[in-house]
Amino acid sequence: MKFAETGPCSTAGHKITTQNTTAHSLPAEQLQSGLTRWFHSQQASFSFGVDHYRCELSRQEKGVFCQIDTGLTTSEISPVFLLQITQAGMAQFSGLPAVSPENQYSLGRYQPLSGTAEEKSLKVMALIEDLLNQADVWCDMTTDCPSGSEWPSASGPTFHPGLTLSQQLRTFQD
Repeated sequence: MKFAETGPCSTAGHKITTQNTTAHSLPAEQLQSGLTRWFHSQQASFSFGVDHYRCELSRQEKGVFCQIDTGLTTSEISPVFLLQITQAGMAQFSGLPAVSPENQYSLGRYQPLSGTAEEKSLKVMALIEDLLNQADVWCDMTTDCPSGSEWPSASGPTFHPGLTLSQQLRTFQD
């Protein structure tokens, strides 16, 4: 299913774009409407750009997994440092760090969902906002993030939620 809304969206200070973007504003209500339609569809996942990040939503049993690709790589940032700032922010943020097979960092979280598609879309919007804020903190504390034109495409590297965090941490090299 393709979403009719293609373009940036301002919601709480973040610019959201879908894969085939044009330069116009998309109100938060339209993003919520698009998410609601996605919940009514049979599509397994939905990817879109948010500021200079890529967000991917994937249906899981009784919920949704949300992943934000940060654009940061293991060659740029020490895994130990990233884990330290993640631990320091645990009281404020709920995203779990991961590293893709392509050595890119992402933040992810599973959100259990129940209720109507409209209620689910509101919960997912709050989840996206939380992960975006955490990704912004990571970028502010580590390095300059890529520009909006440099965020990974939907066919780019992805996090595979089948790996546990401890399995992913074993791939870190100091």
